[in-house]
Amino acid sequence: MIELTINGKNVGTEKGSTILHAALSNGIKIPNLCYDKRLEVYGGCRLCIVEIEGQRKLEASCATLVTEGMIVRTDTPRVRKIRQNVLEFILVHHPLDCPVCDKAGECDIQELVYEYGKPEGRFVRQRKHMPTDTKGPLVELNANRCILCGKCVRLCSEHQGQAALGFIGRGFPTVVQPAFGEALACDYCGQCIDVCPTGALLSKPFKFRARPWSLQEKDTICPFCGCGCTLTLGTVEGRILRSRGKEGSGVNDGDLCGRG
Repeated sequence: MIELTINGKNVGTEKGSTILHAALSNGIKIPNLCYDKRLEVYGGCRLCIVEIEGQRKLEASCATLVTEGMIVRTDTPRVRKIRQNVLEFILVHHPLDCPVCDKAGECDIQELVYEYGKPEGRFVRQRKHMPTDTKGPLVELNANRCILCGKCVRLCSEHQGQAALGFIGRGFPTVVQPAFGEALACDYCGQCIDVCPTGALLSKPFKFRARPWSLQEKDTICPFCGCGCTLTLGTVEGRILRSRGKEGSGVNDGDLCGRG
C-alpha cells in the first residue's frame, strides 16, 4: 500500500496505481476525457494534469505512477488555467450545437466547459463539415463532434476485441470510422456509444425520443438468454426508450451484446 497526499488529504492506494486512479478511488475528482480504467493508459486529452510538489512541470495524472509520500495538488490556479486553455483548443473545432445534440445533459465536454470554460474563445478556425454516418442500423457517427479522444477505438479493440473502429487520415481531416468508410461490422454492443464523451456516437433508436434528464433509470436483468446480464433501462411514462450496460455491475461486469 502506497500513501500519498492529494489536496491535503492523506490517501492510500495499491502499488503501481496512477495518481488519477488513486484520486478517483478515494473520491477526489480530476477531470478527464480519454481515461477509462478498463483501457491502457493513453494520456491524450491532458485535462487530468496536476501539480506534484518538487516538480516544475505539470504531469498527466493518468500516466504518472504514485510514489510513497508524494504530495499532489489537483485544483490550483495554474492547473485550472491550463485546463481552460485545453478546453478552448478543443472547442475551436467542436460545433456548439448542444440544443439539438442528443448527448446534451450527459456530455462530458458540456460539464467541463461549464466548470472550467471561458465566456468566449480567442481563436476562430475552420470546423469540420462532414456528413453524418447513418449506414448501420443502431449507431450514428457524427465526425464533426468527435474530439479524437480514442476511447471508442480503444474500447472496441482492447476490451471488446472487435476493432470495428479506427482512426482514418492524419491531421485536421482525421476521423474515427470503420475501415474503408463501410458500415460497422460488429455485434452492436453499444459500448462505443456509452463511452463517447461527446455526441459523436449516438444510438439511432434513442435519438430525439427523450432528453437524458427526463429518463427514469432502473437496473434489471436481460431476458434474452440464460446469462442473466445486468442492464440499465431508461424509461419515460412506462415506455422503454434506452438500454445500456452499467459498468462494473452484474455477471457481465457492465458489458452487453447486441441483443441487450
